[in-house]
Amino acid sequence: MTRFQTVTASTSIEIEVDLSGTFQPGCPAWGGGRFERPLNPPEDASVEDVEVCSLTAIRFRGPSTNLLAGVDIQNPEVRKLLDNIANFLGEEAAELLMNEAA
Repeated sequence: MTRFQTVTASTSIEIEVDLSGTFQPGCPAWGGGRFERPLNPPEDASVEDVEVCSLTAIRFRGPSTNLLAGVDIQNPEVRKLLDNIANFLGEEAAELLMNEAA
């Protein structure tokens, strides 16, 4: 008699994440007189509303695969997953988008 057994294995893939966001350029302090304190403080550049646009699985051998093909990205559970990925990338995502905007 053949005995069936459950086996597990793991592998690694690289995932390329395409992001989008709204870039807000910074501005220096302004207002007030020449020797007075500025009325408006300086603002740093920032990126808001960072979203994941696409996820692509890349293998060392073989073609790449779009992981979001045929997926409703407006589905709340899918949206939460994409938001989690954007939050995981955090500062790096904002920095990458600011570099693209510059």
